[in-house]
Amino acid sequence: MRWGFKITIIALISALIIIAVASTVFISDKRSTERFLDDFNVMNGHYKQALFQTGQENRETAQAEHIAFMDALSDFRTNYELSRPRKLQRDIAFNDDLNKAHEIAMQARDDINQGDLAAAHTTLEGIRPIFNEILRRNDLSLLSVALVDFHDSMEQVIEAGDAENGERVIEHYIE
Repeated sequence: MRWGFKITIIALISALIIIAVASTVFISDKRSTERFLDDFNVMNGHYKQALFQTGQENRETAQAEHIAFMDALSDFRTNYELSRPRKLQRDIAFNDDLNKAHEIAMQARDDINQGDLAAAHTTLEGIRPIFNEILRRNDLSLLSVALVDFHDSMEQVIEAGDAENGERVIEHYIE
């Protein structure tokens, strides 16, 4: 009976240790993914503002937001180039995608500095699908992706409205 009691105690202690370790790993993974998303959202916030300001032809604000976006993108790349949350560790296209986004942002910088905000806006639009694909591919924040996709449709509605083309507004709204 004594050995049975000792084995039960050892099994119980072992189970508690396994549960504690598994819980710690789960919490750590969750926190690192949340931190990643927070950092992504900071960078993406500056990106969206740069995109918005170029679309509104606000050159000074577009330049400031673009600089903030480039700084945030650089920090993001540095932080996640080698070490990513477990959920993203198998994403072999991650670094290439961030490099593509950086190249596009550099092209837009030249357009902003030359005052061609319409071209900068079009160039910056090329980053959106890259960011969306990173999120989709890694099963992260699909609501954010849906909202970004919604932005594309609404931008077409707004452009048609600005052109006072009611038929195009309805056409894009229905899409």
